[in-house]
Amino acid sequence: MMLWVNCFDYMLEIDLKKFLNTGDFIGIKLGMTKPEIETIIGEPDFWMIAQIDRNEKHTSPIWRFGNLELQFDQENMLSSIYNDHLIDAGIHGGNKLKVKPWFMRYKKQRFTKVLAKLDAASIKFDKKKEVIKIPDSPRIELRLHLDSEVELLFKNECDEDHLIKKEQDFLLYAFEKRINKSSSLFKISSIDDGLDAFAI
Repeated sequence: MMLWVNCFDYMLEIDLKKFLNTGDFIGIKLGMTKPEIETIIGEPDFWMIAQIDRNEKHTSPIWRFGNLELQFDQENMLSSIYNDHLIDAGIHGGNKLKVKPWFMRYKKQRFTKVLAKLDAASIKFDKKKEVIKIPDSPRIELRLHLDSEVELLFKNECDEDHLIKKEQDFLLYAFEKRINKSSSLFKISSIDDGLDAFAI
């Protein structure tokens, strides 16, 4: 069971265009401790309670500022900066962070349009994207690796009744900067390989 605890205070500004280009997240770096992060931002708006009898901010694996997530490893070091609300333009920084969303303010950003935005802004990325098959599901995910070490995640789910078949139409749904680049999901060579496993 997971619950969220709420707190309040002041605001800093996060420029997502700068984040994608440089990887800078208002000075917060992967591997930082929770006290170091609190020195920069203050207390999180919410933190996840993994155990119902232990409401402990300092041991929580996830801190949230709005719907921006800071995820921590078992040593309570920052392991990931993450948001998966981009598909519905629901990104916000809560009580502490003012977000400049750049093109991510718009709903349902398609793969080719995102590439065009990155190129126009001279944001460099690996042309060889990662294609991942979600086990026991028709869902396929594309991961685009930027030179800033931020990853953009796209998926072929539009809604429950419609799966996207063309790569150019995959929808941006998340970004992540993380320490652990390994994946427990199944990497495949192409989108067609994933679609062939399901009658869609």
